[in-house]
Amino acid sequence: IEDEKESSSSRSETIKAIVPVFHQYCAQSKFSMVDLLIPFLDRTSGSNAVKFQQSMVNALSSLKQDDCSVLADFMCLLLARRVTKVYQMKEFLENLEPVIQINCVRKLCARLDVALIGQSVSNIVESPTSQFCMEVSGLILQTLSNKLVQGYIQESDVSSLCLQLWQDLMVLQATSIQQANTHGDDKMFTICKNRIDESLIGVQHLLPIPVFLASVTTLIEDDEGNSDLCKSRALRMISERISEVDPMAPEAALFTELLPLILGLLQNDANDSDVIVQQDAAVVIERFVRSFYLLASVQPKKSEGSILEALKVCAERLSELCSQKEDDIRSKLACSFALCTATLVKYLKARSLPLLPKIMDSVINFLSFRKLDCGDGDTQPLVHASMLQTLKAIIESLPQFMIPHLGKILTPAILPSFLNESNDIQATLTTRVPARQLLPALSRALKECCNATEYEIILSLATSSIENTSSRHEIGAVKANVLKIILLSCDFDASLMDQISKALVAMVMKISEAQLRQIYTSFREWRGDDNSSRKFAFWALSAALSKELKSIFIPCFTSVLNDAISELEFAVPLLCTQIQRAKKAKVGSMDSLLYLPALISCLNQIFSADAREGGNWVREDGDKRYHSFLEPLTKLLLARVPSDFPFPTGASENAYQQLIVDSGGLVSCIVSLASAAGNDILWKPLNHAILIACGNEDHAEIRRAGLTCLLELIRTLGEEYMVLIPECLPVLSELLEAEEETAALARDCVELSEDLLGESLEESL
Repeated sequence: IEDEKESSSSRSETIKAIVPVFHQYCAQSKFSMVDLLIPFLDRTSGSNAVKFQQSMVNALSSLKQDDCSVLADFMCLLLARRVTKVYQMKEFLENLEPVIQINCVRKLCARLDVALIGQSVSNIVESPTSQFCMEVSGLILQTLSNKLVQGYIQESDVSSLCLQLWQDLMVLQATSIQQANTHGDDKMFTICKNRIDESLIGVQHLLPIPVFLASVTTLIEDDEGNSDLCKSRALRMISERISEVDPMAPEAALFTELLPLILGLLQNDANDSDVIVQQDAAVVIERFVRSFYLLASVQPKKSEGSILEALKVCAERLSELCSQKEDDIRSKLACSFALCTATLVKYLKARSLPLLPKIMDSVINFLSFRKLDCGDGDTQPLVHASMLQTLKAIIESLPQFMIPHLGKILTPAILPSFLNESNDIQATLTTRVPARQLLPALSRALKECCNATEYEIILSLATSSIENTSSRHEIGAVKANVLKIILLSCDFDASLMDQISKALVAMVMKISEAQLRQIYTSFREWRGDDNSSRKFAFWALSAALSKELKSIFIPCFTSVLNDAISELEFAVPLLCTQIQRAKKAKVGSMDSLLYLPALISCLNQIFSADAREGGNWVREDGDKRYHSFLEPLTKLLLARVPSDFPFPTGASENAYQQLIVDSGGLVSCIVSLASAAGNDILWKPLNHAILIACGNEDHAEIRRAGLTCLLELIRTLGEEYMVLIPECLPVLSELLEAEEETAALARDCVELSEDLLGESLEESL
């Protein structure tokens, strides 16, 4: 064997001849076979060593009296002494029959199971390292990846051997999981576990289904011989295999026959040791129903008896877990039962009605009294999400039976859960539950709400419910409920106005003009005359309606025309008087102007809509209506807006800019009024008022506001406004010499006018 002059075939024949002799000798003595082979390993090197190892593997595999134990020991010896790479050993084994490779892998599994817990391996590896364990697991994985071995496993006539291999891997996996958890800081144990997992999954998918199910059934039923971890792994493999089976295939019936056994696992009172088994049993049932009934294009023969029984068990166990004292273990179990229940309800639909109250009470009880911030780690959010998923499934499957439960779902304790975007339960509730049922429940629920977030959720639900309802008749029947929601929200917090406006507009788009006028009249009566916050809400909602409905809304606005003019006139002396307001006005009088920005915005929309229709509404009553608005609006250009002006969004650093100049403010409103007026006779008093603002000697901001207004008028009305430019030139001439910002605005007015006129105005300045 040592003589390199000898041919390879000669050395192989020598090894083949001496191995049976060594084996027979060892059987009659205290020596082990490996003991006799170690000197040969020590005295061979280089290519000669590799050839020796290959020949030895071939010879050991041919021992008829051995079951590959010696071959496995030799492999372990090579790995322990690190004289051969794993890929080379894989090549050694590839030359052997598949049955020998499988037997060798079985023996390697047994030795690796011992090595993982740190015990001696066949007296050849005294203190196995994590490196050794990792390499053995790699050899197992690579051997089982061999196409010939995989084809052999799939043959039905060798199912017994392959079943034994699968069970060996199951035991080895349980050990590897424990050691990986124990030695979390050693990545090699984790790698080892992952390789064993991959090997097991590969064998599992290769086993014929009858053989596979027979094996896992044995593991599950054996209460004494198998640990809960093994049972758990068996259940997980069932759930993984279910998704691969055609529901109409003959093998599908075998999974159905397993249901009573799985249900038996769910009915036991869970202690700490078998919680994981119950979790995986619930997952098996959920996967079975989902794969065979919910997702299948063609469903197999019904198993309603077993599925109904499963729902009864899940509902009962869920009720128990949700009523018990909270802990991490039972929370995880509740999560599994909740998700299983959700899938069962989706399939059974109305057949689950007898159990619906129990399920709803359990879910609502959990969501009401278990807070997201009181669980351990990530467990509580996970359980919370599973409960929401169950609730969503029930709403999707049984929306017509939600009336008794809507009041419980919409309580302040549960409403924050609606913010969970991953479940999108808001969309489910508003698309599945009819508006005639949901909107009355929302109006009742609003009375219990106590913060802006809860109000926002209710308003969002109401808006979505209205938008998802195509029937005008249905919305007309519940418009009183929507109006109640809107008015209660207005009284609660002005900051909710955007969401309130969306709800109102959504309803208005689904009703007739006659119904709109009725609602608007009710709004006016609710507003009253002395409540500033209600005035703000009224005009803000009027602005939203006018923006959406445009000229359609003008007849409604006409009914409050006098209110609008009166409230503009009320604001003028408070903001424009030269006398100190602290001496003139009552305490808190400035707060009464909360409504003013909303009123100006509303008028801007009304005037713009009327301008598109020709301006007939503004010019009614011999232009009196136009002049009624013109006077207070132009006076407000001279306003002195205090820094603490009560804007709905809070105090502003530049209150005058926000109220008067910014888009949608007073300047925009005046320009829209001029557009609706439509002739230079009506523009003349407007132009005069603007020039007064431009010439204000005391306040630069008023001058700039006047110039901004003039610039926008020229830009909007164009050549038609040029007849009034001669009146403006003396003022513009003076302002061209003012401070830089004012002069720039004046220059813009002159340049724009020159462009429209087509001639220079320099000589006229």
